[in-house]
Amino acid sequence: DLDNGTFYASYQPDEAGEWRIHVMYDREDIEHSPFKCMVFDPRAIFIPDQEAARKAKPGEPFTFTVDASRTGWGEVAIDVVFDNKSIRRAFYVEEIRDRVYVVTFTPTARGKHRVYVY
Repeated sequence: DLDNGTFYASYQPDEAGEWRIHVMYDREDIEHSPFKCMVFDPRAIFIPDQEAARKAKPGEPFTFTVDASRTGWGEVAIDVVFDNKSIRRAFYVEEIRDRVYVVTFTPTARGKHRVYVY
């Protein structure tokens, strides 16, 4: 009770998937309870070809895999960043299996390219 007519509660699920959250007051569900919640686990994202990235060369297409098959429900977004700027228009993403993607881009210069999956 926050002493202003509102209450605060939190819960952190221990696995990805669909959850139903019951919010009760005086031992009865409040209106619209239970609430459906979809949980996504970003720690379950796997990029298996990370070592190959060290061999990528400017001007040559580079392809890698993003496996988000164990992350749970949710839309997957992928971004490649170089020199603190997204190169969004310069890479291609193809879903090859359910929530497993192949990403291809051509580095324009040497340097660290970061991959963000969210």
